[in-house]
Amino acid sequence: MFSTNYSLNKTQTENVLEVSSDTGAYCKINLSLGGSIQELVLDNKTIIKQSEKEYHQGFHSAILFPFPNRIFGGRYSFEGKEYQLPINFKSENNAIHGLVFDKEFKLVGKKLLKDKAVISLRYIEKKPIEGFPYYYTLDVIYMLSSDKLLMELAIKNDDLKTFPFGFGWHPYFAAPDLVNTKLKMDAEYKYEDGKLESCELPTEFEVKEQEFDDCFKLNDRDVLLKTSEYNLKISTSTKDMFVQLYIPESRDAIAIEPMTVAPDSFNNKFGLMELKSKKEFRITYKLEV
Repeated sequence: MFSTNYSLNKTQTENVLEVSSDTGAYCKINLSLGGSIQELVLDNKTIIKQSEKEYHQGFHSAILFPFPNRIFGGRYSFEGKEYQLPINFKSENNAIHGLVFDKEFKLVGKKLLKDKAVISLRYIEKKPIEGFPYYYTLDVIYMLSSDKLLMELAIKNDDLKTFPFGFGWHPYFAAPDLVNTKLKMDAEYKYEDGKLESCELPTEFEVKEQEFDDCFKLNDRDVLLKTSEYNLKISTSTKDMFVQLYIPESRDAIAIEPMTVAPDSFNNKFGLMELKSKKEFRITYKLEV
């Protein structure tokens, strides 16, 4: 049976929700940090480990909207008008990881069943910024079972105007033996210098001593991660899937970031979507051991 613990942390500034079961599942969600998952255990195996770094240094498990990755210079144009996003990665003069990663989400629903827990969160944009001047509602539903996590994102355009958007997710998966960790994914293209170039990455490979901070466009919707502790299938409901691979300096984890768009999508349009007034878009990410 699933149970929850909902409380403020020691600083009394962050709302944290913990969900656990007697079947080996545990999930720690920080509502004050964009509704992000800060810890995840499936089938008694640690999939996402609490980071020792500050959240804004690694954006661990951040939900990325209206753009994942970065917009170069924070500048873009849409429907004939120029926009400037806040620069939050000053060393490279870029806007990164969207606009909701540090927003306060509200708990709007909770169902605890014998075989799963369903947690519903919501963020309503009431004060749009000049660089993305649109009203919207973002709903996040986490469905946790003993060996699976399903995350459904639903964005509704509450504005009178159409807006551009993409989605992404920024989880870091625990890999204590990263050298021998394997990845299996069918990469068709690699994003390089504003272009999608043909890719010769093997379908399955060992990480070994490789460094990654690269974006790939996949032929299918699945990525398989094989570590010394667990095997994990990462999948999405969207037709097109981009993945950003990133290995932190600690080399005890690997970020596998599913995205609907490429970096700088507001400018290059790779995968970019538009949402008309009062319309809604849904996407699902699934983790399964």
